[in-house]
Amino acid sequence: MTLTASGQLSLGDIATEKGGSLSNVSLTTESTTGINTASPSYPDGVTPHAISEFYSYDHNASAGPSYTTLTVDGTNFYTINSDSFTGNGAQFDMVHATGSTDNIIYAHRGNSSAFGDIGGFVIDSSGSIQSVGTPTELAPNAVSLAICEVSSSGRYIGVIRDGSASGYVRARLFDYDTSTQTVTLQGSLTNIYSTRTNNTITDVTRISDSYVLAISNRGGTGFGAHRIIISGTTLTQNNYYNTFNISAGASTTKFMKTGDTTGFILTQRRTATHNRYIDYVSVTNLTAPTAPTYGTRTQLIDVGGDYVTATGVQYVGNNYGLVSYSESSVLGGDGKHHVALVSISGTTLTFESEITTTTTSANDSIRLAVHDIILMPTVGNLVYFVSKVAAELAIMGTVDTSSGTLTKIDEISTFAPAFFGEGSMINVAVDNSSTNFIILGDNSNSLIALTGSIS
Repeated sequence: MTLTASGQLSLGDIATEKGGSLSNVSLTTESTTGINTASPSYPDGVTPHAISEFYSYDHNASAGPSYTTLTVDGTNFYTINSDSFTGNGAQFDMVHATGSTDNIIYAHRGNSSAFGDIGGFVIDSSGSIQSVGTPTELAPNAVSLAICEVSSSGRYIGVIRDGSASGYVRARLFDYDTSTQTVTLQGSLTNIYSTRTNNTITDVTRISDSYVLAISNRGGTGFGAHRIIISGTTLTQNNYYNTFNISAGASTTKFMKTGDTTGFILTQRRTATHNRYIDYVSVTNLTAPTAPTYGTRTQLIDVGGDYVTATGVQYVGNNYGLVSYSESSVLGGDGKHHVALVSISGTTLTFESEITTTTTSANDSIRLAVHDIILMPTVGNLVYFVSKVAAELAIMGTVDTSSGTLTKIDEISTFAPAFFGEGSMINVAVDNSSTNFIILGDNSNSLIALTGSIS
């Protein structure tokens, strides 16, 4: 059984995973002998040794096949919902249903009066979309929205920014039936925080059964972190953190959860008239009764060009994470799309290496780029980075968390010409039981899915 990816881990757990004796267990011996390097994560054998190097270690892992080719089917589109908003902003989100390998729950901003729809569908082992359920309206006038799981019982939360003059961040719980793809709303739509009319919800993450952390961008002037308490079907905000000077336009602030009660908020930063930095704020004590602890805003990457946009994040285990971004060719930028590997030490992030697209994009397209990063659990730490630019791009690579290396394998472009609306969010989800994945976007006011695979 694979060792935990975060939290408490003991020498006894490591010895048991490796099938050894539980007496006189030595961290040095465990770290340097009998290591299965086919595991996606394993200790590097170099002193000083650390128990954390065994996070996600799988002693029974097999090397498996080698994947070299990334493919997206640009000819077969699946209409998930025929009423979808086309335009700038965070329009779509989707998550795997709890305990299911093939059920996907999605949220999207509608184009008619029925804003803020929640629905579901099934992706089978061949990558085909099946059993598309009837969507349910989560909230009226939802200008932006995000969803996440809140408990192992199959309950979820949707967080939206209301489009009225009050600009409230609002939230509501819902359940999802994996057999019928049916959404059932729970409790009431709750006002969490009054922000401003040009605010955007960009992320929400489960912390525990009692807490989620929602992130909102404040109209190009800063971002807010809203800790929401869940008590039965009652939702309240008991902590709000905000900071200023982020990028305007297509900026996307994200939260990367790295432990049971820890993580990092990553965002762009505006300096004078230029948006050229990616910063982070560490977050600890996320389940503290009063308030989490937020660190000092710190520069992670100076991209060297104007309009750095669309931060995507993914924790990959063993104290490493991924951050994606795009940079224009203005003021020294390279006009490419990047995925960076960052190492984690306590409350500090450090840039290690990155892979980039070969294809460059025009400055206006860079400004509208949106990103998502996923890992394919059946084949190890393969990363897929998808971006909306003048034409779509996707790159594929491998992450070795034992040596801290990120390697590019393949890149594809223009796999869906004129498919995605300008500035729309692209989300990626995988069928956890295969090598298939899906991409969600919009086309002529319809919510559409594409399927892809690796081979």
